[in-house]
Order: sequence, then C-alpha cells, then structure tokens
Amino acid sequence: MKFIKIVCALIALSVFLCSCSDKTVDSELVNEVMSAAEKTNDIKKYSASFILEVTDEVNGNIVLFAQGSFDADKTGPLKMSGSMVQTVNASPASLYMAYSDGKYYAKSGEISTFTEIDESVFIKQFLCSDAVVTRELDTVSKRNNGSGGNIYYFTSSSASLGDKLLPLVDAEVFYYAGMKKMRTETLETNGFSGEYVVDEKTGLLLSRKITYSESAYDTAPYYPNETVSDESMKHTLSVSLKVTYKKLDGSTDVILPDFASQR
Repeated sequence: MKFIKIVCALIALSVFLCSCSDKTVDSELVNEVMSAAEKTNDIKKYSASFILEVTDEVNGNIVLFAQGSFDADKTGPLKMSGSMVQTVNASPASLYMAYSDGKYYAKSGEISTFTEIDESVFIKQFLCSDAVVTRELDTVSKRNNGSGGNIYYFTSSSASLGDKLLPLVDAEVFYYAGMKKMRTETLETNGFSGEYVVDEKTGLLLSRKITYSESAYDTAPYYPNETVSDESMKHTLSVSLKVTYKKLDGSTDVILPDFASQR
C-alpha cells in the first residue's frame, strides 16, 4: 500500500509541474492585436500594396506569385482599382485590374476581360479582404521596431480560421500545382501565423503578414487490383500574404480605368 501511495504522489506531482509549465497567452497583447485589426478594418477608403506567394510544400516550386498595389472604397458598393505583376508556374504577366458593380475587370496588353463576381465573394479574396485576426491565439509576443511601430507575432491553431483563410486564394490554385480533380470537401487550413506592425501613435496597422498551409486531396485514379492511398493524393500549399498600407486617412478616391468604366 505504501508503494502505491508513493507512485500516486509522484504522478500527482508530475501533473502539477506540467500544468505549471503551460504558457498563458497574454490577454493584453491579444486585445492590442484585435484592436489594431478592427480599427484598420473599419476604415473603408484606403490604398495598399501587397505580395502574395503560394508555394508547393512538397517540391518547393512557386505556384503563384503576385505583387502590386490598389485603391479601395467600401463606403458603398465595393470599388477597387490597381495593378500587379502575376506569375503562374513561372509564366509572368502584368495587368491592370478593377472591381465595380459586381464585375471584376482585368487588362493585360491589348486584352481586356471582365468576370461577374458577387461582392460578398470578392471582398473575402486577398485583394480587398480584412485583416485576419482571432482571439483564439496559441502564442503572441510584441517588440518595438524602433521606427514608431510595434511588431506583434502570433500563432493560432483555431479551426474557425478556415472560414476566413480559405476564401483568400481561389481553390483553382491547386490545379496550377498539378491537381486533376479536387475533392473539395477535403479543403482545410492549418499552421496559421501572423506578423502585424502597428503604429504607436494611431493604433492602426502599418502592415500585416500572414502565413498558413492549405491542403486538399485529389481524386485517386482507378487501377485494377490496386488501391491508391489517400495520403499519396494529398496536395499541400504554403500561402504567404503581406499587405502594406500606404494611405489610411479615408481620403482615397478610386478612379476606374477606361477599360472598366466604358463597359
């Protein structure tokens, strides 16, 4: 009996020590990140630049790269105009873009196109999306950059983030990575981390960068007398999106380019 009591005491002690070693997320820092993101998201007229990179995690190939700038006005029906250089599987293209009245316009060289996209869908994609943030953070830290800003680093494993992250980049990007027939129900995200720079004076975001992984399963081909494992059909992409704000004083005016306003 004495031996059993000793063992139980040791187990209880180890459990206590483990619980004491758990790090508690600083709620004050969480509030600071949330406040900066929400205040910035509340500004409806702004100018920003962006860099988007999507990489195949298996072979390291850059599947999609886009860099550019834009002006946005969300005071009424969404209006946006800008330009970017986009590279898909090492094939680059420069284009002008605009969004108004439920239509996305793009022009590259002499070719111009427009696609009908509902505003509720377009506004969640990477160009005009809000800063992604959640109170469900696993870690958060802060340091001053010495230039009037505080940098917040944070991570989260919250499953609820998928609703915000999945719409950022069209699932079509998986086909650029070689997928044949996606099983859309298998789409998921994980490994979310952020790096937000906040202006010390205004409390607004100067820039925001997020990284995360997005995965989905392809449909297995049929081979007689052979079973293809699910894991061999999994595609995983690493997504990095950085947005740097150039104007947040609400004075941005969106001027639609001729190729969009004339349609």
